[in-house]
Amino acid sequence: MDGRCPTKATPTRPFDTLRVNAGLGPRAPGPGCYHHPMDIEYALIADYAELVGGKLYVMGGGWDNTTAPEVPAGIRMAIAVGVRLGWEETNTAIPVEMTVHDDDAQELVRVNGSVQVGRPAEILPGSTQLAQIAINLQITLPTFGGYRVRVVAGSGDVSRALPFRLVRRGPPA
Repeated sequence: MDGRCPTKATPTRPFDTLRVNAGLGPRAPGPGCYHHPMDIEYALIADYAELVGGKLYVMGGGWDNTTAPEVPAGIRMAIAVGVRLGWEETNTAIPVEMTVHDDDAQELVRVNGSVQVGRPAEILPGSTQLAQIAINLQITLPTFGGYRVRVVAGSGDVSRALPFRLVRRGPPA
């Protein structure tokens, strides 16, 4: 390899043509090819989330509806985000912004932070790494209806939107 990464997956090694014909695609380029752009690997809304020892612990995760008997409604929610960073993005603080908006794009909450990973000796050159954030919020939602959590990583090219709704809770049956 001449030190440059191929811009598209092309069969260059024995059996790669068979892999491509089988729908598997060629193997990843060999050593010296490190380009893996940043991506938001996951983002979810939960009741509670925390990171301990590099692991994400979630309670009541993955919801997109919450209820309240009246508005304005104070709710507790957590936002958990995993950002996959490429080799070239290590040892650099990557900004992460999380906002909560209503259906009219009115911003209710903004949280700014950053993620950073190093290059541990046991990581092979070219490896990607996962950087994670978990925040817990107490937020007041002014009306019943739709809302959106927006997560933006890096310079703004990578984002994820998580819609959710506040629904009127009826009287107990």
